[in-house]
Amino acid sequence: MDDIVIFEVKKTSLSVFFMERFFEFSLAMFLNVIQLDQLESAIITYGESA
Repeated sequence: MDDIVIFEVKKTSLSVFFMERFFEFSLAMFLNVIQLDQLESAIITYGESA
């Protein structure tokens, strides 16, 4: 009986772990996209002013 409980706890903590990693990954990708976007508009602005 205890084994099942331990397994459930492990499974839950594992899914929480993956959710946190996925969230961090998504956030990092989102920030990268924003930075690329800003870089692109900066290059376009620089190109127009040059």
